[in-house]
Amino acid sequence: MITTIFLGPSMPHDEARSLLPDAVFRPPAAQGDLLAAIDQDGAEILGLIDGTFHQNLSVWHNEVCYLLSRGITIFGASSMGALRAVETDRFGMIGVGTIYNWYKHGIITGDDEVALLHGDERTNYVQMSLPLVNIRASFAQAVTQGSLENTYAEKALDFASSLYYPNRRLPLIFEACRTARFPSDQLGAVEKALTEDYVDLKRADARELLIAIQRILDGHSGAPEAVPFEFTRSSVFETLYNLDRQVRIADTTVTLQDIAEHAALYSTEFDELRRNALNREIVIFFGLLLGLRVEKDDIMAERASFLEKRDIHTPESLSKWLQENVLNEGDLWEYLAQEALCRRLRRWALSSRSFDRGCKALLDEIRIKGTFPHWAEETSEKAAIVAAYHDQPEYRDIYSEHPKELAERHAAYANVRITGDARIWAEDAGFDGVNELADALRKCAIFNDVRSRIAKQLDALSRMTPAGNEEGYRPTP
Repeated sequence: MITTIFLGPSMPHDEARSLLPDAVFRPPAAQGDLLAAIDQDGAEILGLIDGTFHQNLSVWHNEVCYLLSRGITIFGASSMGALRAVETDRFGMIGVGTIYNWYKHGIITGDDEVALLHGDERTNYVQMSLPLVNIRASFAQAVTQGSLENTYAEKALDFASSLYYPNRRLPLIFEACRTARFPSDQLGAVEKALTEDYVDLKRADARELLIAIQRILDGHSGAPEAVPFEFTRSSVFETLYNLDRQVRIADTTVTLQDIAEHAALYSTEFDELRRNALNREIVIFFGLLLGLRVEKDDIMAERASFLEKRDIHTPESLSKWLQENVLNEGDLWEYLAQEALCRRLRRWALSSRSFDRGCKALLDEIRIKGTFPHWAEETSEKAAIVAAYHDQPEYRDIYSEHPKELAERHAAYANVRITGDARIWAEDAGFDGVNELADALRKCAIFNDVRSRIAKQLDALSRMTPAGNEEGYRPTP
């Protein structure tokens, strides 16, 4: 069973890999990352340990519940995993460890109990502050051992709790205790509890989660039974799933919206794609409004036709197509059901715009035309180039350049023109207003220029005269 683990500062990754050697390890999870792990890693078991708090949107409860409704096994512990497990365990998420149980029984309540300041992946997520749960466990151990009196442990814990989580460091906690005139032996006990005798509870809980999953993979424990419930896909969830969901193309992560916007600015067929996508949405809307329903036989007939047209004859070739187009079987079944409905209702109707600004419908059109992998890969290339070059001196003026000039330069490069009222064009193309369009054009300007420069350099190299051929003589075969 394929397993994906989201791990950051809670445990050294070398130790984690030694406990669960066959797992796919990902950085701390942000919103949409669990969905990506299922659809792109093919994961059947997820282990959520660390997640982002402030720098990105956090893993969403609906994201967890949606995956649980699909039969995915999800474990949570230590940090973000413990928080989400407490909130969704009644739907089947499995909470593991002391921290999960502290939250479960109300011993602790604040999200900041597990938060800490840490470095990025390049620093191996080096910890730069102390999580409150570890401070709490360390003081409790010192009290049990008799080195720290309970009264002073409670005061020291209060000092630590009063600090903003990035500031929970030993020097500040120790200084607060010194200012409160702790006796010297108690000051020493506080320092020893947070250094020599430090209890890394988050690491212990992460270890417990990994061991629990490994026992399932080894066959020593059975997989937990799914909790039956009906998941309702709200409009907000649809926006996350069809617009904001992140996908990994090559080694770069982009959102589905990024791919749709890139296609809007680079595809010379975009007007046709958008028109067809929205027309299809209209047909589906009115079909449902009229109460039309399709049967399983209708969908299976659509499936057979769909696979035949694309020369997909084996489960492996279907799996490959789904992965390339960032879809799963459930998404395909939904699409085929819609196609079956469209087949029964071939008439035009007034437009109805979806909450995802038509992103899903557009990407489905791109997928059906067979160009999704191209646009996804080019979007990934653009994201990588912009990340590498956006702060270079030669591109600083781009951020003050008038959007109209950016649009003209882009049209000259890509042969995609923004015509008429830019606000209307931006809305029709799926952008969230002209400001987002202008920002996308700035990224395109960097991308277009870097690619042009690379092309010129390659052309110059190809035209170089070979050594000993200074007069331009071209040898004949």
